[in-house]
Amino acid sequence: MKGMFTPETPHDLLAKLERDYSALATQPSNPDCVFNFFVTAEHLPEWAYPNDRMRHRSLRSASLLALVSHVANGAKHFVAADPRHTSVADHGRRNSWSGGRWSSGSWFASQWAGRPGLTLTLDGEAAREFGQNVFVVDVASEVLAWWRREIGGLSTSSIGGSA
Repeated sequence: MKGMFTPETPHDLLAKLERDYSALATQPSNPDCVFNFFVTAEHLPEWAYPNDRMRHRSLRSASLLALVSHVANGAKHFVAADPRHTSVADHGRRNSWSGGRWSSGSWFASQWAGRPGLTLTLDGEAAREFGQNVFVVDVASEVLAWWRREIGGLSTSSIGGSA
């Protein structure tokens, strides 16, 4: 089944990601906005490159999209048990990832430098690339810019619509 609801192409799903980002930027402490943004971003590889599982895996192996996958699957399934999810650290604090699942109160409103917003404590390659403590909205901004370049570079004749 193709285009069950409104989105029918990768460009349509990118437009949804843009709307999700706008909501997150407006409400940086709202976990629903985090969920919507990262779950949408997690599915863009299938929309951009339908039936190309090798490309999907390759994209998700890059640290930015690996982080997206970890956050999306942790939020969506409550337990991201797949061993490839190594981006979010377990520090035993309110924003921790422990035993393959989010601890109680994982999403919290931070007051770093008086700035509100949900934060993550990262580990591994993600921490080396983005820093150990990050605002979710800052990561989302980088993800959106990445997908704008990726989807913007695709012609409509080279893409096959939704997965």
